[in-house]
Amino acid sequence: MFVQVQLVEVVVMHVESCKDCLNLEDRRDIDRVALCALHHGPSVCCQEFKPKNADVDKDKLYDGFCVNCANFEEIEGVCICARYHRPGIACGGFNQREVFSAEAV
Repeated sequence: MFVQVQLVEVVVMHVESCKDCLNLEDRRDIDRVALCALHHGPSVCCQEFKPKNADVDKDKLYDGFCVNCANFEEIEGVCICARYHRPGIACGGFNQREVFSAEAV
């Protein structure tokens, strides 16, 4: 008996967002400005922002990124906005922000 086995490699894509970038200084809660150390216009949410879930507070400006919006969807690495906008994602200069857990401190 001969059995043929096919191995399939699954790659999970995850779109990077400016909110997770070390180059971002989000001052929208202070003076309504989001700054990028690379002098890019950081991708923040639009006026039609709608929270994706209960963990996202629409009144907290630092939660206002396309990836936190109910209109945003990522399908196989392609970002889509239900409002026909160009969803904001990180640029090629993305630099992962270090995340510290409360247990590590």
